[in-house]
Amino acid sequence: MESKVLSKENALRSKGKENGEQKWPDGSRYIGEFFDGQPNGQGTYFWPDGDKYVGQWVLGVRSGLGIHTRTNGTSYIGEFLDNKPHGQGTYIGIDGSTYVGNWEMGEQHGEGTLTDKTGKVTYSGKWDMGKPKNFFN
Repeated sequence: MESKVLSKENALRSKGKENGEQKWPDGSRYIGEFFDGQPNGQGTYFWPDGDKYVGQWVLGVRSGLGIHTRTNGTSYIGEFLDNKPHGQGTYIGIDGSTYVGNWEMGEQHGEGTLTDKTGKVTYSGKWDMGKPKNFFN
């Protein structure tokens, strides 16, 4: 399938499915599949600060499997819904620590395991909106 460069205005007026690239004045850009002028399907989005998302889109929103890497060294690999980590995923922190488990609307929620940079488990169990849930909370 032929790839073409779409301006923001042309992309918003386009109808149907196509592949292409869309650029914004702030320096961000998207390369991938479009439907009715919006990122839809597989694509890559680049933020002006160097952050990058590679994965699935639904009508302009990160939804489905994807990888979001940040210039600060953190990354998230897993499921997204409405532009947020949601479902199963792995977060890798600046310090090398990792969280592997369930996410709900951008927060660790449900079953998950936190390990330090050496791989030692620091917490494994239930999480409640970003916080480990134990007997004390």
